[in-house]
Amino acid sequence: MSDLSPIINFKLNKVIIIRILVLLIALLLIGHCFSVYFLVEDPSVLRKGGLNQKIIQFFNFDTEANLPTFFSSLLLLFNGLLLAFIGFAEKQKNLKYLPWIGLSIIFIFLSLDEIITIHEHLVSISRGFFNASGYFHFAWVIPYGIIFLVLGVVYVKFLLRLPKQILILFIVAAVVFVSGAIGMELISGKQVSMHGKSNLNYHLMYTLEELLEMVGSTIFCFALMSYICLSYKSVLLEFKHQKQ
Repeated sequence: MSDLSPIINFKLNKVIIIRILVLLIALLLIGHCFSVYFLVEDPSVLRKGGLNQKIIQFFNFDTEANLPTFFSSLLLLFNGLLLAFIGFAEKQKNLKYLPWIGLSIIFIFLSLDEIITIHEHLVSISRGFFNASGYFHFAWVIPYGIIFLVLGVVYVKFLLRLPKQILILFIVAAVVFVSGAIGMELISGKQVSMHGKSNLNYHLMYTLEELLEMVGSTIFCFALMSYICLSYKSVLLEFKHQKQ
């Protein structure tokens, strides 16, 4: 029964983990707000160097390969590992585990995408293929949106089998995350196509976009840890009884 120790740790540390994630998001947001202030005050700040430029490079949500990017990537990866853990645990109980493994693969891919920006490489291809403009200025949202809808249909039965409280958390997490990743991307695409990126409205839009993605991932993380605690409660009680 020693292999259950990770589950016990998740149960004991669930609230602490979420508090740490929320604190990290708040700190990243504060650093990002300073970076936006510097960009709005002096759009040429990136060419001047100095401390302000460093703050923008390290904290701005629209900059690649910085602290917010790595945080989002690690959070998505952590969710992917939690999903894999649940999948292998369900397999041991002779339950349907492939949907969990499938979700795990998806989240690990999203984690890699966050770091190496696979979706950005699809912009020009998708823009040309779909003749996209305006709201679809960032044309990667078209293939990703289609994939999301297909996955939604495929996973309907799986979702309906979840405990009600977990299902609600899954739905809330998905709505929040997709509102940022696709919803705000569509709105900011229209803004960029009309006014470019050097304006306060665009800064506010991508701020909200990235913040929604982080919050959505955090809610999903809480949902997965809650599922672990709920689904293995009886086993945990048995394990504690044997320990005593």
